[in-house]
Amino acid sequence: MICHCCGKDYFLNMPCVYECLSCGHIHCAYPGDSIQYHQIQYRNRERRDWSEISQEGKVMPLFHEKRREICLNRLSRVSKYLGYNDTCLDIGGGAGTFASHLKPSVAEVECTELAPLLINEARALGFNTYDEDFLKIDFNRKYDFVFAWHVLEHVDDPEQFLIKTKELSNKYVVIEIPLLVALNGEGRQRKLRAPKIDDYDGHAHLFCEKSFRTMAEKHFNIVELVEGVQSPALLAIMEHKDG
Repeated sequence: MICHCCGKDYFLNMPCVYECLSCGHIHCAYPGDSIQYHQIQYRNRERRDWSEISQEGKVMPLFHEKRREICLNRLSRVSKYLGYNDTCLDIGGGAGTFASHLKPSVAEVECTELAPLLINEARALGFNTYDEDFLKIDFNRKYDFVFAWHVLEHVDDPEQFLIKTKELSNKYVVIEIPLLVALNGEGRQRKLRAPKIDDYDGHAHLFCEKSFRTMAEKHFNIVELVEGVQSPALLAIMEHKDG
């Protein structure tokens, strides 16, 4: 198998986990259907407080409150680029929490999401929300901003994902992805685990700065690349290259 970022050969680090010695990229090959996993199982595994969802399957205010600070910090990182006439797409937008904080600053926000209960909440908040695999959606339009907060690492084909965000964006693409170690090497470190059917965090890819740049700079000019909001993480603000 060849590296998704640089095209060199991976080596098998542990069962279902491939590592590239050239650019440092790591691919975790989930042995099941990753789209189905994210539709049905991922959000339940991710959620740490069951009171965020009612017994009837409705998103409760606590769900948004627990993500409020993260979303406000995200907004602060991009606010200097935003204009009131801008249109935005939030990929993997969850229940519409970030979209709700973004909405007063721009003209329009749309979302994509796979988990049905979150789709219902985002739509209830007034956001047009696409409910299919992002790579299969025919948008028939462009947006000034395309956001993907902690989404790229969940996608089986990350380069095709970036290419599509490039095609959809008029101005900027904003990506945040988790890292195993912060850009400055400090702080907490994430653990690398082999994906299993019954134990999977949804992360098909674990980037480092080198592997991300290797892939992203084929298609974008990187305006900013800094430590992300949910450290250890990488936050990139990018403009697509012409041609």
